[in-house]
Amino acid sequence: MASQTHISLDFHTCVFKKEKVSLAGHHEYIVRGGRDLFKLLPDAFKGIKQIGVIGWGSQGPAQAQNLRDSLADAKSNIIVKVISLVQLRCYQQFE
Repeated sequence: MASQTHISLDFHTCVFKKEKVSLAGHHEYIVRGGRDLFKLLPDAFKGIKQIGVIGWGSQGPAQAQNLRDSLADAKSNIIVKVISLVQLRCYQQFE
């Protein structure tokens, strides 16, 4: 019988209101989205100048674009870049 590893799906935030939800018998925490939260993004990303999004296929670029749009609406100048898993593996070879 294989043992199950417990993964914590909790996080800390001083900016957003987090909510505990139960999905498929497991508890995890979420932040419900909404355009009204855009004004909180500068505080949430305080001190951050650049964000790298690692993704596979079309999901990484789509998530990065969503983040870019949200940051632009919040009048943030944070740079969001996308890197594929293939590119990440290439970079890791040279480290």
